[in-house]
Formats: sequence, structure tokens, C-alpha cells
Amino acid sequence: MSNDVEAYAKDETVSIGKVLEKLSELENIITSQNQELRQLKENERNLLQRIQNLEHKHALKERDLENQSLSVTVQKRAPSEPVAFYAYMSSGEQNPGQHQTMAFDHVVTNIASAYNKYTGIFTVPVTGLYVLTITLSGSPSSQIPLQFTRNNEILGAIDLFAASGSVDTNPTVSSTIVVSLSKGDSCFIRTSASYTTAGTIYSTDLSRSSFAGWLVSAS
Repeated sequence: MSNDVEAYAKDETVSIGKVLEKLSELENIITSQNQELRQLKENERNLLQRIQNLEHKHALKERDLENQSLSVTVQKRAPSEPVAFYAYMSSGEQNPGQHQTMAFDHVVTNIASAYNKYTGIFTVPVTGLYVLTITLSGSPSSQIPLQFTRNNEILGAIDLFAASGSVDTNPTVSSTIVVSLSKGDSCFIRTSASYTTAGTIYSTDLSRSSFAGWLVSAS
């Protein structure tokens, strides 16, 4: 009987020892897994932070590209320097012939030096949108049809006309066009090649016959 009790006690001691050993192993495993879990969470936080940083950099880069694009657009639309001219006839033109270019020889404004007072030609220095305008005064009973011309293309027309016996003895007319022009285009005012002219273009202190133009926006 005594031997049986001792054997049972010995078996119980061994069994408890194994259980404690297993528990210790499990605790170590749990501790190791907890450490791995904490490391995974830390890696996840670092990865999320990197993603956020990359998204922020990408947003900044897109904004920078948009600003650069806007800057280029503004530079294209805004001329590096203004272009404008205004000139009038110092003494008028008596009996101009057909297909004759009008020279407005007294230059008041010639920014960019693109207008030639001797030829009456405005040579476009910058491609873009322009305004061109003329004002003309004529003699009684005059009929002088004129044209806005780009190179050899007619862009617009105006007729300086006063019928015989008209109360409008000194007619004054004006016309304005808005047109896209390319660098190097030649723009000028000339009489019609199809109609006979009659009369005189006046230009005095009371009424100046003039030609003007300016760049609205470059392109």
C-alpha cells in the first residue's frame, strides 16, 4: 500500500511538471506572437505614413504642374511688351487712285515700332488678337471706298461718301475690326480696286483722318 501511494504521488508530480512546462512554452509563444503583432502594427503605421507622405508629395507636384501650366498660358496670352500705333495724315490725300495704299504720315504712337509712316503698312510683330480702326473725313461730293487689308486679303471695307447736294458736305466715317493676326502679316488701308474714287480725303485740325491698331492678347 505504501509503495502504491508513493508511485501515484510520483506520477502526479511528473504530470504537473509537464503541464507547467507546457504553460511556460505557451507563454513564450504568446509573448513572441505579441511582439510580432506589435511589430506588424508598427510596420503598418510606418507604411501608412509613407503612403500619406507620397500622396502629399504627389498633390504638391500636381499643384506645381498646374501653376506652371497656368504660368505658361498667361505668358502666351500676355505680350512681353505692348504693341500699339496711332498715326494720321498731316495734309490729306487729293484724288486718290484705285488700289492705292494710304500713308498716314504723322505718327503719334508707335510702340514696338511696327508701323511704317512712309508705306502706311503695319507689320505684325507678335501673333495675337488685334483691334484696327480708321477714321476718315472727305470733301463734298466725295466717294472713296477703302479696305482693311491683310497682305492681299480684304478684312473689312468702308465707303467715304457724300452725295452731291447733301447737307453732309464734309462726311466723316469710321470703322473698327477685331482680327487674329500672325507675326509678319502686313496690314494697311487702301482704296478699292473695283470702284472708281472721287474727291479728297481731308485731314485738318478740325478732323483728322487716322489709322490705329493695338494688340489685345498674344497667342
